[in-house]
Amino acid sequence: MSAIPQISLGDGRKIPVVAYGFGTANLGKDSTDATVLALSQGYRNLDGAEYYANDVSIGLGLERAKIPREEIFYSTKCCSQDPRAALHKALKALKLECVDLYLLHSPLFFPDIGVSRAWEICEELQQEGLCKSIGVSNFRIKDLQALLKTAKVKPAINQFELHPYLYKQEAPLVDYCKRNGIIIATFGSLTPLTAAKDGPLDDTLHKVAGETGYTPGQVLLKWTFQVTGGVVVTTSAKAARLQEQLVPFISMPDLTQYQIDAIVQNSRSRHYRGFFPHMDE
Repeated sequence: MSAIPQISLGDGRKIPVVAYGFGTANLGKDSTDATVLALSQGYRNLDGAEYYANDVSIGLGLERAKIPREEIFYSTKCCSQDPRAALHKALKALKLECVDLYLLHSPLFFPDIGVSRAWEICEELQQEGLCKSIGVSNFRIKDLQALLKTAKVKPAINQFELHPYLYKQEAPLVDYCKRNGIIIATFGSLTPLTAAKDGPLDDTLHKVAGETGYTPGQVLLKWTFQVTGGVVVTTSAKAARLQEQLVPFISMPDLTQYQIDAIVQNSRSRHYRGFFPHMDE
């Protein structure tokens, strides 16, 4: 398998375009084997979070995998009231000196100190070298606009749920991030085949899969990558599935504009969000 392509963040640092996520199936579980598996299959972008409650086991997996630290892009997210304490705790558990990307997990997680102060702390941590890049997750346009009024450092990334059943609503957010130089990272690409299966998009997905010679899952991953130009977070506990999910980013040809538009148009009748309902507000 060829190397995974990388893109540049606004601060000039490079990030692989596909990441292995430690939420969902790994949430609160021992993720030692999952870490080793992901790295053994070629994944070099790992997406963790304080909320996932599995940092210690991920740290063990990083040790066992024996992949040079400089080859791994590691992200984590803060969901508590003290971003500084949360990052120090994560670094200790992960046995890392710094993370490559530190995100505020949601604007709703900081009712006491406020998002502006939480971001200021992230800026301080970046200056101190404890995180190389900083960003946000599950921020709406209005959240980004409020943050940018006081931020000294623009978020490198905004990570949020995106798949065809959300595109009608999230297209303005995608456009806003692109216009403002904020790289988009997404999760939940395969939702039309999992939590929201048997929907109006099924026939189109199978049609495009037949036209391209790839699976419906690969079509969805490719679609997400093409409409965002960013990073796609995915996961699996099976080596074969992990390899399948790398193909859209390495060797699968682009979908045609007609195919992209057909997926958009034939998903518009359904709205489905699996996480962070505040994004619908």
